[in-house]
Amino acid sequence: MNGTDLWALSPLLAVAITLVVVLLMAAFVRRHAAVTAVTYIGLLLALAALAPAAARAPRTVTPLLIVDHYTLFFGGLILLATLATAA
Repeated sequence: MNGTDLWALSPLLAVAITLVVVLLMAAFVRRHAAVTAVTYIGLLLALAALAPAAARAPRTVTPLLIVDHYTLFFGGLILLATLATAA
């Protein structure tokens, strides 16, 4: 795996990092407003990461993981739906 693969995976990595941070905040900070803010910021960063990933698409990261324009489009739809329902 090289740097181009990491850029292609950056939306997924942003969501994964946000998930870990939100879970840790929910366990230790226990302030709903702060957890919600971090959730929105992480999802917006993941949406912003779609543009650099699209510049490197199509990319075969592993034989079972291909990042192409369809993957990024539907990932963007899922991120927008998550932003709409996160509260």
